[in-house]
Amino acid sequence: MDKIRLTEVIRAIGIKGKLKVTKGMNKENISICCPLAKWRHEKGSDSRPSMSISFNDKGEPSLVHCFSCHFNGTLLSLLQAMSTYRGGDTTLDTLIKQVEKNDKITATTKLDNFQRGLFDEIAKTDEQLLAGNTKSFQWDDKELDRFKITKLPEYAIRRGFTSAMAKLWELGYDRKRHRLTFPIRDDKHNLVGLMGRDIHPDPKIKWFAYWNCPKGFYLYGEHLLDKSAEFIIVCEGMLDVIHLYSLGIKNPICIFGSYITEHQIQRLLRYGLPIIAFFDGDEGGTLASNRLNKMVEGAEMVLSVDMPDGKDPGDLTKEEIDTLISNRKLYKFKNLELDKLVNVNIIDQLF
Repeated sequence: MDKIRLTEVIRAIGIKGKLKVTKGMNKENISICCPLAKWRHEKGSDSRPSMSISFNDKGEPSLVHCFSCHFNGTLLSLLQAMSTYRGGDTTLDTLIKQVEKNDKITATTKLDNFQRGLFDEIAKTDEQLLAGNTKSFQWDDKELDRFKITKLPEYAIRRGFTSAMAKLWELGYDRKRHRLTFPIRDDKHNLVGLMGRDIHPDPKIKWFAYWNCPKGFYLYGEHLLDKSAEFIIVCEGMLDVIHLYSLGIKNPICIFGSYITEHQIQRLLRYGLPIIAFFDGDEGGTLASNRLNKMVEGAEMVLSVDMPDGKDPGDLTKEEIDTLISNRKLYKFKNLELDKLVNVNIIDQLF
């Protein structure tokens, strides 16, 4: 994005004052106070410009990096992250559409995967990601020791967790931040990430990604998939997966929200099993189903269920779930008035 357009976007998101232009090795940047500071910075504010956003005249995406909270991505992923944190901001919705439409995306564009709408916070690893190398995301299981629990928190009990379920899903507790923690493992049981669920009353941000967790590259619950099963059930949220699994429903996994990425599609397709779209009964769920069906290119592998309006898998009984699965059918693309959709990709509000 060129300097003039970038400046307009910066002003539109509420950044005031004089903008400082700096030069890097091969690019020019505008330095601003991090707009994510309220949620991501330890002090909750950014008194000096710690975020740089590149600009160019080639129509290439502007790259973003914050030296304080280590947010890395593109201007698009920054706007999407802001939309996630703020929620219901129509100005951001408009800006996101404009950036998606006008930025030139090519196969060789650095951090191209961010353009797919990933809410990534992947620092210093973009080239490895584009090459499909996720080895750098493996963590030692000892990292989980500090979150070990001896007694289930009250929130977990209210959500129906048992000691056996907590052990199976390696439920932990971040005492300092009052979060339940959920390890993410790949199909080889490698520890690749950690998500935390804020259990304060009415938290502003429900879910937090530890260790710059690259959610868009994995499927929650994949390490427990039965490859000989009849199908794979794709949900939006981790708690949906745990609920289904606790009821004896085979092969539930989740995509960490309503936006399924190409990497997640590739992981799904390699199993060669039919995919049941088991998303929430709202517009976000319908959009997720549409995208999933479109990305498998009509391979007649996507099946759907008639999820009740306003419901998600975690609201249903085993009998209701069994009935929906029994009545599954080949998915048919549904038309949506996209201009009326507001923040359908807000991960923190869809779990």
